[in-house]
Amino acid sequence: MQLPRPTRPIIPIGAERHHPRNRGIEAVAHTQLSQLSTADMSGIPPSPRFYSQPLRYLKWASHNKPAYFYSIVVGCIGPVMVFTVPPIRRYLGEEPIPKIPLTYPVPKGERPRPSGFDDE
Repeated sequence: MQLPRPTRPIIPIGAERHHPRNRGIEAVAHTQLSQLSTADMSGIPPSPRFYSQPLRYLKWASHNKPAYFYSIVVGCIGPVMVFTVPPIRRYLGEEPIPKIPLTYPVPKGERPRPSGFDDE
């Protein structure tokens, strides 16, 4: 009876320590700092390119840099709301507020003169 062929190569035991991601402290000590990327040191995988994979980049940014991602989302919603909120408010029945009068209205016709004061 023959065993099925594995779909991925079998890595011998002990070979995983030679993988670039599994470098020990000794290997890192012998590596120049210019060869190490920030992704290797921080454990965060490198970000996908925005222009080649925009949806994948947005997903990555929402997980790894949520403060930047959601501040940009909230900032982009503001200009959209300028054009969408007023029609919705009118549809729901809100009326425009009356204008504040700038002067006191003067009544038409003859006005009575005050009497009983000592300035006459």
